[in-house]
Amino acid sequence: KLPVTSESAGLAAFSGDEASHGSRLVAEKMGIDISAHRSRPFNLYMAEEFDLFVVMSESHKAALKDFIPEEKIIILGGGIPDPYGGNEEVYSDCAKRISEGIDELISKLSEIRIHPMTERDVSGIADIESECFSEPWTEEGIRSELSNENARFFVAEFMGEAAGYLGMHIVL
Repeated sequence: KLPVTSESAGLAAFSGDEASHGSRLVAEKMGIDISAHRSRPFNLYMAEEFDLFVVMSESHKAALKDFIPEEKIIILGGGIPDPYGGNEEVYSDCAKRISEGIDELISKLSEIRIHPMTERDVSGIADIESECFSEPWTEEGIRSELSNENARFFVAEFMGEAAGYLGMHIVL
């Protein structure tokens, strides 16, 4: 129910190749027909076109980090080994882990958590300040609000990062 679309590309893919035999076999057992799927390789245009890159392993992330800001790359499910060349059991385990990782990712993408500001939020709020204001608060200024008994700051957190904040002072 999220307003997102997804596409697939590979780091070592040859354009137009069919899905591997193991992938087709496991997908078929899951009731999914991928016989018409054709691979395409990652290209630099994708780095500008997409908001988020979901990879299976740390090595995939390392291969992309020279082209894509690190904050736009997520390792699915904490890391999933590529099953290429493995037997049906290896592909089945990979499919299960991908499915679980996608469920976890969807949960993260659909959850915005609002909480009182903590020390952990200070640098994220400072980053937002820098993007939004010509004279932003410094990290020190924001941090000082943590001990100000008349200040109330709340952070909107999205995927573990500060996505917005609200700050107010009690005057009367």
